[in-house]
Amino acid sequence: MKTIFLLIILATCLPTVALSVTPLYYHTFAIAKIEACVEEILSVGIPTLKTEEWMLKKSREESTYIREVQKISLKVLRVIEFEKRDPGVSSLTQGTTIIVTNLFMDQKPPFKAGDRIEVRVRLVLPEQEYNPGDQRAQWWFFPKGEKEDISPPRRPFL
Repeated sequence: MKTIFLLIILATCLPTVALSVTPLYYHTFAIAKIEACVEEILSVGIPTLKTEEWMLKKSREESTYIREVQKISLKVLRVIEFEKRDPGVSSLTQGTTIIVTNLFMDQKPPFKAGDRIEVRVRLVLPEQEYNPGDQRAQWWFFPKGEKEDISPPRRPFL
């Protein structure tokens, strides 16, 4: 009897615990291979939510911290390939400037401002539907051989 009671409790509680931590899934809306000029490389702080603390019922203010990321400004010189996965995505054209986010500050880019580089990038958003006005849309580096994933590339400069 105790075993059945324990199994019922586990069966009802386990899915709740498993579903209580919801990771942020990023969806890819465009992939491009471009030749670009590096305009600038900046380190900026962005507010980030410590989800494990927020889930422990702390306030959003108590669970928020500033995370350092790199914002790399690239001016498109030539579009080599462009795969648009949503009709709302604007095409990349020569002269367009995009900001690529590198979340891994321990990995320094192998280029500097003024360099001409050839890179693959992908446009991501933590939503299933693309909204051109969503400020959370980001370009990430997408190295050749890297699998498309819900997270930023662990080694963006391969």
